[in-house]
Amino acid sequence: MVCASFHTSKTDYTYSHFTKPNRYPEIFSACSKLKPKAKHILSFGCSTGEECFALRSYFPDSFIHGTDLFQNVIDEAITKNTDPYISFSLEPPMVKFDIIFCMTVFCRHHPNGVHPTVGVTYKFEDFEKQLEPLVRSLNYR
Repeated sequence: MVCASFHTSKTDYTYSHFTKPNRYPEIFSACSKLKPKAKHILSFGCSTGEECFALRSYFPDSFIHGTDLFQNVIDEAITKNTDPYISFSLEPPMVKFDIIFCMTVFCRHHPNGVHPTVGVTYKFEDFEKQLEPLVRSLNYR
């Protein structure tokens, strides 16, 4: 289970749900040129779905799946969705993804706004452990 590997205890930094439409146009455009026939795309940390909706314009023939750790943002994304080839859930489907977007997902936002050195608060070993399930979900062809 990909999302289940992420811990969200009260001692973790808070997770931001900030999003906006087409937030990363240069990245999405470059990826659409590198992998124009991507069949399955995962937006990991999709929040309320804006990233998935934006990805549709770059990948018109792809199945796009959005997942997030929080049910309330998934529910909002589902409510807004009108595209039968975009889906949302707490866990991604059991398919290999041609592209996985994790845009600012691994950021940690300290509750009091103070950002100490990231290496102290979020060790690379922890980051690597949380990335492993995503790597296993990637289609390398």
